[in-house]
Amino acid sequence: MKKWIALLLTLVMVLTLCACNGSGAEDTQASGAEGLQVGFAKVNITPDYQVGLGGYSDAETRTAQGFIDYIYTTCIAVTSGEETILMFTIDNCAAPKDIANKIRNYVTQATGIPEEKIFVGATHGHNCPSTGSYDNATRYKTDVYNWCAEAAQKALADRSPATLLRAKAEHERMNFVRHYTLDDGTFTDSSGASAAGANRLVGHPMPTDPQMVMLKFDRGEDKKDILMVNWQAHPDSASEIGYNQISPSWIGPMRNKLEKETGMLVAYFTGASGNQTKESK
Repeated sequence: MKKWIALLLTLVMVLTLCACNGSGAEDTQASGAEGLQVGFAKVNITPDYQVGLGGYSDAETRTAQGFIDYIYTTCIAVTSGEETILMFTIDNCAAPKDIANKIRNYVTQATGIPEEKIFVGATHGHNCPSTGSYDNATRYKTDVYNWCAEAAQKALADRSPATLLRAKAEHERMNFVRHYTLDDGTFTDSSGASAAGANRLVGHPMPTDPQMVMLKFDRGEDKKDILMVNWQAHPDSASEIGYNQISPSWIGPMRNKLEKETGMLVAYFTGASGNQTKESK
């Protein structure tokens, strides 16, 4: 097995070896990550020119009129021995394969880190610039590629010795899926549920995962610690924050609050979300 896969599995093992009973939080120190070095960077990716907003089907006509909060890309650089991986999360509704591959290509050219060691995800915010078709789409995507390369360089330069810790808790009824069960036993998506009417909704055909997992990279007194949050939640809140306003949705305020109250650097990695089907169980 390649060493970088073993390094990633070390992180995954921290999530699985220390099972927590009940809904309380647990804090456990990892012992498998010898000689760990971790760095962090957050780069503003809010455009200062006109963009279409993604998250819905009208990116070509849903033009941003301003912004509620800045949007970012975060990068965590993890090194163990001679192996390094980079983990990106981008404030966007999605990171489709072509976008993720282009980010990897730019980052590899900027840092020398092989593309197969670069992981890219999105926070699934519905008020972020579209990566589809509109006048400035190509310009914005190119800017994102360069911003990610910048974040990677800063995260690598920020690396310092770290100890990996983990905590988890469960939060019932605070997240949801977008498929519903109707009173006749059939399943439908959000548009179908809206057409059917609330009186016909029975519930969801599959349960959500209520578990929130946090990884903390403790870097001692000289460097800020890093907090990595993973939770299956679907921030579909354009109607609440302004349909034509750029925003990372609830993820922005959550990061801001965590950073303010803990003094740590925070990255959010979304779990499974969006239009899930029964087969995705």
